[in-house]
Amino acid sequence: MAVETAMIAPLGLFDLFGVVGAVLYVCNYTLLVTRRTSADRPGYFVVNLLAAILLLISLSQAFNLGAALIQVFFCVMSLVGVVSRMHPLRRLRHRQRSAAPAPQPIRWTRPGLAAKQS
Repeated sequence: MAVETAMIAPLGLFDLFGVVGAVLYVCNYTLLVTRRTSADRPGYFVVNLLAAILLLISLSQAFNLGAALIQVFFCVMSLVGVVSRMHPLRRLRHRQRSAAPAPQPIRWTRPGLAAKQS
């Protein structure tokens, strides 16, 4: 019995674009979830736009309609995110909101319950 070894084909340029785009998506989302970045900044959307463009380039070699539609959606929404974050009126409203007092925490007890327990 001969043991066959699996040959891994080297990545082509288009495959490399797809892998880099996927890594950008994953890293960007991880940074967002761990609060190392914010969706209030245009940089988050710029990275998403770059990832979507790289994946669209990758899809030009091995086309998949569903994947292409998702990437086009991410491109459009990332552009909307960048423009809306950079618009001067939005920045003014954000500054006004940040000057407002912080909201108070919600109390989840019924009135009078704390008085009975004391």
